[in-house]
Amino acid sequence: MNKKQSLRKQALSIPNILSYFRILLIPVCAVLYLRGRTFPALAVLVLSGLTDIADGKIARRCGMVTDLGKVLDPVADKLTQGVLIFCVAGKTPLIALLAGILVVKEAIMIASGYKLYKKAGVVNSSRWYGKLCTILVYSTLVVHIAFPELPPVVTHIAVIVCGSMMIVSFVLYNIRFFRQLRLRSADGEPEDDVSP
Repeated sequence: MNKKQSLRKQALSIPNILSYFRILLIPVCAVLYLRGRTFPALAVLVLSGLTDIADGKIARRCGMVTDLGKVLDPVADKLTQGVLIFCVAGKTPLIALLAGILVVKEAIMIASGYKLYKKAGVVNSSRWYGKLCTILVYSTLVVHIAFPELPPVVTHIAVIVCGSMMIVSFVLYNIRFFRQLRLRSADGEPEDDVSP
């Protein structure tokens, strides 16, 4: 199978199709929320989350883990998070702090990931700290969409917890990037399962 055929096979795998679907759900959820249709927006967001869980399980259990999927899955996550954070920030301005952290974090991680791929031929998969960060952000969004009149202290706590986890996740991912680069320099072989 040549490279073009391999890429086409990856692009049409079930997990990646589910990731495309999640990306298509983003404007649907945003428009519903901005039009004040809270519960339909929540339903779409929950559907997106369930699809995220499903594509990961299918990929692992059916041997469909691909380099494209390793990129596409987090892209779908971050686009969903970013768009909805900006939407929710319209009613709860403090949430905008998470948008700032997210943009800076992802910009640096994209640059680091690209450098790692070019030098070591490695596309990183998500780790537990990235998954935990995603869960916290989604939980914060769901709560603030469902209950827009929350006491400010709840929002402050949510922003502190989510922001802190974003920073911790960023640091741990970059430690992993640099370890992989060092291993590549030391033995010439790419490593894709380096802890943390």
